[in-house]
Amino acid sequence: MLIDGHYEIIPRNRPAESLFGLLKDYAIPDTSVEDYRDAVEEHFAKKDDRSGSKDEAA
Repeated sequence: MLIDGHYEIIPRNRPAESLFGLLKDYAIPDTSVEDYRDAVEEHFAKKDDRSGSKDEAA
């Protein structure tokens, strides 16, 4: 991850809270976390539809 002009390696075993605020400069004003969650869910739903790998049991 590039931070202040240098790369930092962030171990995967760090709590998610340690990443809080790192992407605030890229946030869209007046957008909630729920908006981002919905967008990610929609993206993967469309990807599943295109690949035909949608879970039939759902």
